Formats: sequence, structure tokens, C-alpha cells
Amino acid sequence: MRLLRVLPILGLLVASPSWSSLVGPCDPGTPLPVWLEIAPPICPGQPLNLVARACGPCVDLLYSTQAPGEPLRIVAAQDYRSCVTRLCLPESLSVPLGSFASGHHEILVHLLLYNLIHDSTTCTVERTDTLRFDVPRECKPPPPLPYTEVIRVGPPPPCATCPPPPICPGLEIPFFIAGQFPNDCYQFRGLELRPSPIMGPLPEPPIARVYVARNACSPCRLFPVPWEASTMLPPLPPRDYNLMVEMAVSDWCDSTHIRDTLYTALVPFQVAESCSVPPPPQACFLHSWRDVSPDPDCETVVGPGTPGRTYLQIWADTPLARLRGRLQLTPPDLRIVGLRPAGIASGMQLTWDPLRDGASFELFSAIRSTIDSRCMPPAMCPPMSEPVLEVLVAERPGVPIPPLTLLDALELEGTGKVGNRVLECPTFAAIPPARICRGRSCDFNGDGHLDMRDLVLMRLCVSGRGECPDSAGTRFDCNGDSALTVEDVRCCAHVILHGRLPAGLLARPEPGLGIDRGASVATLTGLDVPIRLNGANRVGAGRLTLAYPASRFDRAGVEILGDAASWVQVSEALGGELIIGLVATAGAEEVPGRLDLVVHFGLAAGQTASSDVRIVGTEFVAPDGAVLEPASSTTDVPASAPPFRLLAARPNPFSVETRFVLSVAEAADVDLGVFDLAGRRVATLHHGPLGAGDHPFVWDGMCTDGRRAEGGVYFCRVLGAGSSAAARLILLGAR
Repeated sequence: MRLLRVLPILGLLVASPSWSSLVGPCDPGTPLPVWLEIAPPICPGQPLNLVARACGPCVDLLYSTQAPGEPLRIVAAQDYRSCVTRLCLPESLSVPLGSFASGHHEILVHLLLYNLIHDSTTCTVERTDTLRFDVPRECKPPPPLPYTEVIRVGPPPPCATCPPPPICPGLEIPFFIAGQFPNDCYQFRGLELRPSPIMGPLPEPPIARVYVARNACSPCRLFPVPWEASTMLPPLPPRDYNLMVEMAVSDWCDSTHIRDTLYTALVPFQVAESCSVPPPPQACFLHSWRDVSPDPDCETVVGPGTPGRTYLQIWADTPLARLRGRLQLTPPDLRIVGLRPAGIASGMQLTWDPLRDGASFELFSAIRSTIDSRCMPPAMCPPMSEPVLEVLVAERPGVPIPPLTLLDALELEGTGKVGNRVLECPTFAAIPPARICRGRSCDFNGDGHLDMRDLVLMRLCVSGRGECPDSAGTRFDCNGDSALTVEDVRCCAHVILHGRLPAGLLARPEPGLGIDRGASVATLTGLDVPIRLNGANRVGAGRLTLAYPASRFDRAGVEILGDAASWVQVSEALGGELIIGLVATAGAEEVPGRLDLVVHFGLAAGQTASSDVRIVGTEFVAPDGAVLEPASSTTDVPASAPPFRLLAARPNPFSVETRFVLSVAEAADVDLGVFDLAGRRVATLHHGPLGAGDHPFVWDGMCTDGRRAEGGVYFCRVLGAGSSAAARLILLGAR
């Protein structure tokens, strides 16, 4: 069928080599359904192949050609004259590229599509793509199957360096397989056990077949996609075996295409003659306390009129449907005034009772929610503790606050999803309690509530613009340095971060005050979310709450663009919620009317980026302490032309210096820096205003502190105007 469609087109091409000059371009917007990729494996010194893939009604990839000094040219045709289908018909063309040295490489590819609509009507669609890829310094041995990193037959070893347990006769045999796909055009579809083709007097293991679907009908997003699967093989008698593991890759665009490629690997394993089966390990959990205090020696601080807040954290090797226990304060001079489910337990119910020296509590599931702190997938990331219970501790009326109070979690007991009892794991040393230190008060207005109004009044006192209560220098010296300064405002901002405005307060409408959330930008280490506060000069203090997928991002930070010195900014990420506190340190006449922030989310191990980040709460207080009501609700900034473009660095890789151009659409405050793969700033190339136009920059591989950066991969990032852009740089180790 393909040959019949291509022959008339080839005849036209042969008859007129300059045929492309005899036809005009197609209408703007006519698609060119061809995508490019480098076929793995990508190894230094080994021949590489470019693969062009097409998927459209009656599209054929015809040939490729390349003249000296010209881009690689790939020609395709779409013949509607004899096309009787509108289904996706996958097509591919492999082009040998030769071998490449290690480093970053770019190839220009010019795509040309002849669109044959009628016998007398032909038009062309053209596009030039830049295919970028990296060749590693050395090539790892190829896995037994593509996109596969782990194949295990038998029970998992009890620790990373322990030998695997024997496979016992007469028992089902665990089978586990895991890996990652290079982009999101691949999808794991299932694992199936198929009968063995070997017939004989002795039983044979089945065939384990993994089904993978490949999308050849749309562009791919280039980030790794982890996958895993497990099952149980039937029992086998003692002897040596080879398990046949297959991977069937099919095309999900064409349901009639059963299998495109079948890969096969043999995995040897042995069933022991006999073995004693140990009892299954007892499920257990561990607890710890989260440090929320700026004081490194304390988990939290309690002052006069200023409660302290800390979080009980749990790591468990099984989901918990119930958790109960007792909290004990030593000495019992403070009291627990509040408990609340937090983090991964936010969807659970809580009952608690105050005790003379603490409180008893019980967390339980009402709608199938559980405390599940297992790291997923377990093969690719370590376990971690997650907050489950917020504990609020305050002074006891008429009792002096002790310098140090210890908070212990005692008699903890959990219940699994199937009703099994789960106890704390045995440890060699006692788990340390939370340390609660005596601090100063942050209740500046003395109303018994900790909220942003206290911060505004405290800032006015510190700056000399407002009244200071008697003995304010000692009563509100939050950081204990015997002086009331802006650092005490920052210290109290950490304490008040979770304190909301009391209900029922009258709010003053403020026209022009509002929040705009820009489009999320994927980075090399995670996701950047730009946020703009309009009417910032009308704000004395503000509080923003963002919800984000905690399973994908394990860290979050906030960066102020422009005049960061005019603001005190504190933030805390907990259980899928990021709270940002802002306090203006200057008068309204000195604060710009617009404040731009960028929230940086860091990817957790083995996870992929998600733009599911939402602003779920805002509170604002005026410089005079009045509560403000924004005139406009939070909005998403509509997509538009990006304000920045980082043009390709030359040379790249480099050993001495690299040059690139930053194109700015309109004048803006810009931060341009070089960062390592962990997100740490290595060098600042520009910080301040830039006019519209193209601006050349050079990085010579030097760090801000004057040291030479080590060879490796870095990225150049520009922030400003509610947006960001990034480009990869590769610094060679020697000059």
C-alpha cells in the first residue's frame, strides 16, 4: 500500500529535480506531522542514527539527503488523492549520522512535506528543527532489555549489600522488573505470564512479557518516566533455570498493530534444594519531630502570648489506617492547646484529650485515607519521614515558661489497612524528643492572636514609624540578641507563618491589589512558578498559600525578583502546602507597586514534573494594620510570547569560556545566573534592569568566589517579568 502511494510522487521528483520551486507553500497552520529522535544507545565513538517518525493520514517519509555545509534534509509526502483513511499510519525513517565524541551536540534538520491535495493542486510545508543531544563520556553496558534497569527473580535482599535469599522449592517465586523510559511517548501497559514453549517431563518457568506502547503521533516531552511491575511465578522443583523475559513494543496509535518489536532476554536463577523459610518481617514504623524554629537548638519556641508549633513525623513500611499514642511534656509547665492532622494524614479524623502533662490522641481513617509514607517507587528512592500531626504548645497561665521543655511521643501504636497491629520499630538508641525553648513574645498588639497585624505593628516600631509598647526591646526580642531589629520581625514571621487572621474582622476594599500567577516553566531540576503581586505598595504584610503535588516535589523555595531588600520573606513547605509570608520593611512610598516572585519546586528522586500548582489562600494587611480585601481574585496570566530567549551558547561544551545572547522583549529587572544540577548558584552574570534587545554575555567558568568551577553540566537561568528561561552548559574539566 505504501509503495503504491509513493510511486507517483517519486515520478514527479525524478522528472523535475527543482519541483519544489514549481509549487507554492501551503496555507499557514498546515501541520507537518514529523518528529525526530536519536535512536539509543548513545555512546561515544559508536555510530548513531537519527530516526524520523511520522503519523498522519497517508504520510510517507521518502528519503534524506545532505549537501556539504547544509542542514540534513528529510523529504516526506502526504497524498490525499488516493487516501481513503483518516487514521494514524505510523512511519519511520532511519538516517545514519556517524560517530560523535562525548559532549553536547546539535544537528539542524530541514523538513519538507509535499502535500498532494488534487491532481492539479500541490503545496509544500517546510520546517527547520534543531535536534539536541548529549553523548556521555562512557557508555554503560546495555541492559538485557531496553528501558530496563532491574530484573530480579526471587525474594529481594534484606539490605543493599546483603546477598539475596535463596529461592525455596514448593513456594511461589517473586518476580520484579523496573526501569525508565526516555520520554513520555512511551507507556507501560502491563506484565503477563505466558506458557513456556519448552515441553518436557520437568516443569519450566513461564515467559514474563512486558507490554509497552509507543506514541508516534505527537511530540514527546523529554524527561525520564519510571515504571515498574511485579508478579509471582509458580513454584518450581530444585535445579537451575533460565527465565525468558520479553518486551513487546507496540504503537498505541494503531490498535490493529499487535506488535512492532519484540525484545528477549534470558535471566538465570536457581531453586535451592531446601531452605528454612523465615517468618515474614513484622511491619513497623518510626517517629521523629520536624524542626520549624530558626533556632538550630530547638524544634520550636514558646513565648508570652506566643505558642510554639511542631510536627510529629512518621515513617512506616506499611500504610497505617489508625495511629494512637500519648504526648508528654517534661517538665509539665507548658500545655498542649491544639492538635491537627497534617501532611499525609490531612484527610484523616482526629480525637484528642488534654492531660496534665500533655495529651492523648487517635488518628483514624474515615474514607479509606491512610498514613502512607513509603517512598514510591521503592526501587528508586529511599524511605522518608512525613508529618502527620501538628502540635501546638503554649504557656500555662500563671506558670513561668521553663528554659527548655521536652516533648515525647509515647505508647504509639498503629493499625494496618487489614486491621493488623503495627508497633514502633526496635532501635538501638532512644528517639530524641522535640526541644521546646523559651522565647520572647510575638503578640505585638496583645490581643491573644498571632497574625500578620502583629508583624506590621512590629515593623513600624522597629523602623521608628510607629509606637513601641513599654519594654518592647526585651518583650519582643524574638531572636534573643538583646536588640529589637528587623531580624526580630523575621524571627516572628517564622513563628506567625501559620497564624491566620481571626474570623469576623472587617476588611477594607483595596482596588488594584491582586495576585497574578504566570505560566509554570519546567527547569532542569524541577518547576518554576512565577507570581506577581500587584499593588504591593499598599501591603504591609501578606500571606500566600500554594498547594502542590508533594509526591513529585520534595523541596520548595521562594525568590524575590527586583528590590528584595524592601521585603522580609519567609516560607515553609509541608505536606503538599507551601506557605509564603511577606513583610514590607520600607514605607509605602519606597516600595514598588509590583512585586515579582518565583517559586522553585525541586523534583523528588524518580519523579517527573507536574504543573498542578494552585494558589489556595491569600491574606493581606495594610501598612497601618488594617485588613485588606483584594479587588480582584487570583488569576492565571494568559500564555503569550516569552519575555526572554536564551540563544544557544557557543562553544558548548567549552573549556575556556562560552558566549551567548539574552534576547529581552521589553525592559525588565533581570536576574541571570549559572547554577549547578543541584540548583546551587555558581555565578551571577547580571542582576538589575535590562533594556529591550539582544544582550551578549560571557561565562569563563569562574565562580562568584573566584574559584574555577569543576567540569560538568550546569545551566544558565534568567528570571524576571514573571517568567524564566534556562539553557544547558557543559564545562570541560581542563582548560
